[in-house]
Amino acid sequence: GTVKPVDDFRPTGLVSSIRSMNEGIDFKGGKLRSPTSLCVGATIDLGHQLEGETRLVRRKVEAGAQFFLLQALFDPLRLKEFLAGYAQRYGERLVAPVFCGVQVMTEDSLVFGEIPQWVTDDLGRGRSGEDIALQVLRSYVDEGFRSIYLVPPIRRGGARSYGAAREVLAGAGT
Repeated sequence: GTVKPVDDFRPTGLVSSIRSMNEGIDFKGGKLRSPTSLCVGATIDLGHQLEGETRLVRRKVEAGAQFFLLQALFDPLRLKEFLAGYAQRYGERLVAPVFCGVQVMTEDSLVFGEIPQWVTDDLGRGRSGEDIALQVLRSYVDEGFRSIYLVPPIRRGGARSYGAAREVLAGAGT
């Protein structure tokens, strides 16, 4: 058939295939009836070793990624370090927009990356996940990052606490 399972793709291959579809070419090299006009995004996960992630992001850029979603991260200085390393390695800064993930944590929420000990400790002392997320959000803004997306607490089974996200958004406006 003409359908190919997505698990047959590496991230850069999928990005490249989407770029080709925008040029009117399908994944087999055949001509589409008309080109697509998809905006191609990819992820950055700075929970990994920076040098390897830098090379992977470069391959994603070369494959056609137009923007990046940064996996939820609690330290914007890690992003600054990554961006500086990228610029040094490739002689140019990463020009594709990077949207920074801020995750609202609760003690029972699912975790999609490494949570710093200070977050775990603060939650254990009764500090709200909303307050921690506001601190992280403000630290991004203080470091000059203004493209931020909010990840509400996600509980087992997939239920999300949009009320917690709403509280963070309300606090960010003050």
